[in-house]
Amino acid sequence: IFASYLCSEPIIAPEAGEYGKDQEIAFLNRDGAKIYYTTDGTDPTVNGTLYSVDFVVKEGTTTVKYYMVNEFGFKSDVYTAEYNITYKAPDLPKVSPQSGSYTTSSEQMITIGNIPSGAKAYYEISYNGVPTKPTSSSTVYEAPFAMPEGSVILSVIIINDNGLSSGVVTNNYTLKRVDKFSDST
Repeated sequence: IFASYLCSEPIIAPEAGEYGKDQEIAFLNRDGAKIYYTTDGTDPTVNGTLYSVDFVVKEGTTTVKYYMVNEFGFKSDVYTAEYNITYKAPDLPKVSPQSGSYTTSSEQMITIGNIPSGAKAYYEISYNGVPTKPTSSSTVYEAPFAMPEGSVILSVIIINDNGLSSGVVTNNYTLKRVDKFSDST
């Protein structure tokens, strides 16, 4: 008899907490129930928006207040979830091989790793002995590439989907190509 009068807490996902990127917020809607919410910390029973689609919370602190009205018109308590979003710069890229001198009869490939999802690595190759800092206008790393012959400086950064950049990794390479048939006379 009393079950109709009870309105349980709406389920929100993800849970309140601290995150390093934007979060898409969703409520689990129970049959026939309506969920109202605010994202500015005000009372949802007065200023609430009826939940119909997921919404995104971005950098900063967002206080989501929400409640549910069941199919019989009974309201739950008002609940609060606080999201602290702090954008973080990506870690340094991992460049392989390390700086050094290489002699080979085939291509020496350069690989860039440690690129997080949603981020891109950018690189510049300098032939004049002075490193060039990469930007979002530099060459985008898409796959391993051949080390240029001679002495070069490779500079690499990672820029994430929030526009934040890692530090620059700079490697010095000297590549000498040799003919693999030169010693077979």
